[in-house]
Amino acid sequence: GWLFITVPSTLIIPNTALLDYDADVWVQAAFDRIWGHRGTVENGYGSIVPEYLFTACFAVEPLIRIVIDKAEFLCGEECYWNLTDSALILASLIKLVAEVADTGSNPSVWSIIR
Repeated sequence: GWLFITVPSTLIIPNTALLDYDADVWVQAAFDRIWGHRGTVENGYGSIVPEYLFTACFAVEPLIRIVIDKAEFLCGEECYWNLTDSALILASLIKLVAEVADTGSNPSVWSIIR
């Protein structure tokens, strides 16, 4: 119903602002490294907790919809949207797991995919 449209739509705006902020911080840090400036830009880790919270909120929504809609989630009228949404959430979860596990992979690749 309306709850599945309103809540995620409302969260998209601040999440987009957070992604924009993160991208700006990382680009500034990259230029600082190129120009040899040290410590002039924050390390970009200040937004990890909000990113975890947004990812958790976005991940819970399709799980609830799967419980409520059952097979309709994959076979219904909105199945392509549901699969696209699930793929984006999966990319976010992979990025966060890579950051937490410190696998040596580049988590920003998953940000670009997302």
